[in-house]
Amino acid sequence: NSSIDEKLDDLFLIIEQQPKNLNAKLNLSKALFKENRFSESVDELINIFRVDREWEDEIAKKQLLMIFDHLGPENEVTKKGRRALTSLIFN
Repeated sequence: NSSIDEKLDDLFLIIEQQPKNLNAKLNLSKALFKENRFSESVDELINIFRVDREWEDEIAKKQLLMIFDHLGPENEVTKKGRRALTSLIFN
């Protein structure tokens, strides 16, 4: 779908120009999720959490937990994402 690809390209460009733009990272994560690009979606949320875990009422953590629930506990993306989130919480 070319419109989705264009939206993703726009978001990647915004983030490249404004690496601290958490709204763009959140929007990118949501767009990647819609494209079933779960690993990349999780990576963006982990990056948001790393920068500011409290941002927007902890939306990065909430979105991560929603994705993990969607994929199920045995999914490799879930396992990897949970490990990354846990290491950030306890470090």
